[in-house]
Amino acid sequence: MKDTRSKLARWSLFLQEFSFTIEHCPGRENELADALSRHPEPVHLPEELVCEEALVPPQFAAEEPATPALCIAEADDLFTEVGEAQKADQRIRQIVQKWKLKSRTGPTEGGGRAFLQLYTLHNDLLWRNHDERRLLVVPSTLQ
Repeated sequence: MKDTRSKLARWSLFLQEFSFTIEHCPGRENELADALSRHPEPVHLPEELVCEEALVPPQFAAEEPATPALCIAEADDLFTEVGEAQKADQRIRQIVQKWKLKSRTGPTEGGGRAFLQLYTLHNDLLWRNHDERRLLVVPSTLQ
């Protein structure tokens, strides 16, 4: 067994740099408790969500996996589903029509240029530009 005193001494020296107060908070009052500190509820997964083989290199794979691996949704299926939901959403259809019109005719007023910069249409999907990133516009029916 390792000497735990040296480990505690190192932590003690490290923590001396900080000014803090330790306070006990009863579980009833601690609404934002860390999920890892609570006893987890058992998870029962449907058989179709459990993959037969985990994506782990053979040298790390055990006879029986410790936890079941979930199948990951195909990205193409996800984009197809979002695309169909975007076409069914009236508000998003209006934004797409406005974007197509302004991109063909060019922005006529000051707000038109900002509108074209705010949205992008790529692969028939509406994206919102935010901080040099594209965010997929997800209809409220899928949220």
